[in-house]
Amino acid sequence: MTRAVVRQHKRTVRRASLQHAGDEQQCLGRESAISLLMRSIGFRHRRLAVVRLNQAARLGAAVPLEAWNYCRYVATQSDDERLRTLFLEAALQATGATRTPAE
Repeated sequence: MTRAVVRQHKRTVRRASLQHAGDEQQCLGRESAISLLMRSIGFRHRRLAVVRLNQAARLGAAVPLEAWNYCRYVATQSDDERLRTLFLEAALQATGATRTPAE
């Protein structure tokens, strides 16, 4: 995947995240989010993979089990609370659960 393709996928994900995004934009955004996530995992980008997992989950993408496993490992091995929180938010989003403001 070239840098130009990566940039295009990132733009597509951002557009799909907008509140007024249509069905087609959302579908393309989910596909782009998964492509970026799998690329990050392939390059062993630990932190970026968790960030992209979170993006994919927020868009409602069907994240492959291998991606969940990789990101779970990264999050549990990290001392960074923010990274663990991003993984938890992705998991909650994927299960349809929501966090209350007190959490």
